[in-house]
Amino acid sequence: MVRAGGFPIAGIIANRVYDFPPLPPRPGREVPAALREKLIANYADFAALAARDRAALDTLQREADAPLLAALPVLEEAPASLAGLRRVAALLNTADASPQRRPRRAP
Repeated sequence: MVRAGGFPIAGIIANRVYDFPPLPPRPGREVPAALREKLIANYADFAALAARDRAALDTLQREADAPLLAALPVLEEAPASLAGLRRVAALLNTADASPQRRPRRAP
């Protein structure tokens, strides 16, 4: 759609991306069973969001025919200050934001 409008795309920077790796086998054995089940269910919800984000980024890259330059994580707070903007700049400047890496985990 953007290319159809005549806009060149050199690369993609994605913001507010979730990434949750698979859980290890039998996670949280030290946590009471009832709590562990709730935590695992909650993690599954976030893992589904991460899968949705990965699929959307794959589609965007394919349709835009452009590389993913960076995938910034969902931040705890919006970067509404100089310190917040510095944090975003640092994330953009790290190896974790390189095209070879997957999106970072949410805090």
